[in-house]
Amino acid sequence: MLISIFFYFFFLEIAGISLIDSNDGGSQPIEEGTLVVALYDYTASHDDELTFSAGTILLIPSWKGVESGWINGKIVTPKEGSIDKIGKEGLVPTNYIENQSNSEGW
Repeated sequence: MLISIFFYFFFLEIAGISLIDSNDGGSQPIEEGTLVVALYDYTASHDDELTFSAGTILLIPSWKGVESGWINGKIVTPKEGSIDKIGKEGLVPTNYIENQSNSEGW
């Protein structure tokens, strides 16, 4: 999984896509948060939940409320061949995702 994330960022660099807003000197991220990868497929049971496939990369803007077992997330990069939509937001079960920068836990 870590290699997949590396290639994702490498692809963004090659394609000239930046996660940094260059209009203000390039110092501010367009969206702040933590990128995580979905470990399993999840189908939403309620309207406020997010459906996603294993391998989908999600942005978690804040870890506030993680104790409940649910966190707000947004699809950044859907798994190839999935019906996940970029930018879709909703609640994500925390036991279905892994923080790639901190594999020891939240």
